[in-house]
Amino acid sequence: MINENESKRTQCGAGVEFNPEHHEYKKNGVIIPPVTTIIRQVFGYKYGAVSPEVLERARAKGTEVHLEAEEYHKYGTIGISDEFFALKKEFDRLPKPLAVEDYLYAETPSGAFCGTCDLFYGSGRLCDYKTSKVLDTKTTTIQLNMYRYAYQKAGYDVSNLEAWHVVGNVLKRVQLPILPDSYIEGIVDYYYSGKTADEALEALKESNQVKRGRPAKREQDFARAAKQLAAIDEKMELLQAKKDLILQNIKEFMALKNIDKAATDLADFTYIPEATRTSFDSAKFKKDRPDVYGLYLKTSTTKAQVRVKFKTNEEQGA
Repeated sequence: MINENESKRTQCGAGVEFNPEHHEYKKNGVIIPPVTTIIRQVFGYKYGAVSPEVLERARAKGTEVHLEAEEYHKYGTIGISDEFFALKKEFDRLPKPLAVEDYLYAETPSGAFCGTCDLFYGSGRLCDYKTSKVLDTKTTTIQLNMYRYAYQKAGYDVSNLEAWHVVGNVLKRVQLPILPDSYIEGIVDYYYSGKTADEALEALKESNQVKRGRPAKREQDFARAAKQLAAIDEKMELLQAKKDLILQNIKEFMALKNIDKAATDLADFTYIPEATRTSFDSAKFKKDRPDVYGLYLKTSTTKAQVRVKFKTNEEQGA
């Protein structure tokens, strides 16, 4: 039995209680949704077609490896799985982590969330183990960015997100990108509003915000338009992130299974492998042959438009 008093944890999850049997987090007696539940509700559950037996084996393997890693950090206990020994090489190469199996808590404008981070180093590195056959990079990116959001809200600096994908005795460290805080807050907002990303977009289309009104005549009209445009942009960024996630999952699956084409009643899918292409360097052509370049120019009329550039936080406060 692991002694909770010996756990290495930060203050990010101070006051958080976790029930592993029900995978339930509480703070001050209030149940707080975990990161994985929020991601699943907003983006959908991608393993719905996988048999329960396969899912249970994958879950058991993940639990075994996480427990072995945790006991090694706390007590120096040596595990028995191939995955543990692959992880141990990294553990022994790096300095001791600041926190292991660290509880996290963060509040956003829409509500709070909790989670557990596998490893957090004082140098700003955040690591999470993944034991699935294929790494779901998009979902993992969102998960670790929610962890990053929580740490930074608690005053810790995080600049390096890594997924440690370990299958058997092979470990691959995958560097993940930093997402804007607006992504994280938007995802949590969708969860608490009870909407998926698709439903939120539909609600936006049906709202009065998307209807043609009178031309702007007062300064307040510009302020109102700026707020509406900023809100729309945030939703579009979140929807684009969801679209990228879906396409990435499909691409990885088609590559893994060597599928060139697939079809449903709604769409056709075609896998296009990485390739090189040849393009015309018009800038070089203009520089080398300005006399000939002018012969190929044509004049056209462009429609009037409004260009909007949003200000940074520093510019807004100036």
